Amino acid sequence: MEGSNTPQDSASQVVGGAEDNNRERSRDERLGETSTYDQRPKDLFVGESPCRIDVSTVSARMLITDRTKGPRNKMNKPTYIYGNYPNYYWVRTEDSRIEAFKKKWFNGLDCLDVGCHEGNFTLEIVKKFRPKSMIGVDIDRTLVLEKARKNRNKTLQSVSQWEEADEESTETKKATMKSLHNTRFFAGDYALKEGAPECMDTITCFSVIKWIHFHHGDDGIKFVFKKIFNALRPGGRFILEPQSWESYAKAKRKQNMFGVPYYNLKLLKLHPSEFLDHLINEVGFKHVKSLAFPDADQGFSRPIFILRKPKHTV
Repeated sequence: MEGSNTPQDSASQVVGGAEDNNRERSRDERLGETSTYDQRPKDLFVGESPCRIDVSTVSARMLITDRTKGPRNKMNKPTYIYGNYPNYYWVRTEDSRIEAFKKKWFNGLDCLDVGCHEGNFTLEIVKKFRPKSMIGVDIDRTLVLEKARKNRNKTLQSVSQWEEADEESTETKKATMKSLHNTRFFAGDYALKEGAPECMDTITCFSVIKWIHFHHGDDGIKFVFKKIFNALRPGGRFILEPQSWESYAKAKRKQNMFGVPYYNLKLLKLHPSEFLDHLINEVGFKHVKSLAFPDADQGFSRPIFILRKPKHTV
């Protein structure tokens, strides 16, 4: 029957997927990855327990490879329907967010950054707070393969040249290098499927929730929030920087969003102003505090919510 998959078709897809994986692995090696860099894990072991990073080895990458950029706009410029703008952080020269963060939120902990982009801010957190491990996930393979992983290697090289003036500086350098070696970047859509429970201590979402909302709707947002709750160990923290509802309409004006599943904002009933209430009353988080940045540079003036998973859950 037309449109049906035969066993031979399925076998061909598997073989084709393997060949694609081999080509991708070779491409990663050309991008300067070291032999100790685990390229394509289905599961990443963090601390004592395995933690699935929810990036399927073939299907998710095939799904997103050619979709991270939308059609060109009226100016014949490419659009970025996942918010994956190139040089996003370079045009925002001042970022005061990290100065408001506390060391205990990251230091010595297993951390995950959802929507890591080129990895700039992720690596700043790693350098300043030295987590036990850090995973950055972004839907744009180009940003991950050609930017984030290279930025990690550049940061490693930079830190390796830090002066060791005394015992304290030597220990700081050693600890920072260790954290950077335990930092990994992967490409995939975090909203696609369930993950392993209780494998992270801190999960961050900076400037990404709006784009998940556009592509997965209210159900997708609720799914991601619950997934993050389940992925955190008891007492773990969720650090969320939601974009305002006004920015949704701005994104529609700026981008060619036709074809995006939830282009019609009337389909979205759960607004960002309701996220905190949903996270507390429906998901089960406790609200610890909100950070405000009224004098921050453009793009980083949004409030940030600090939430915790209760240490004892029913």
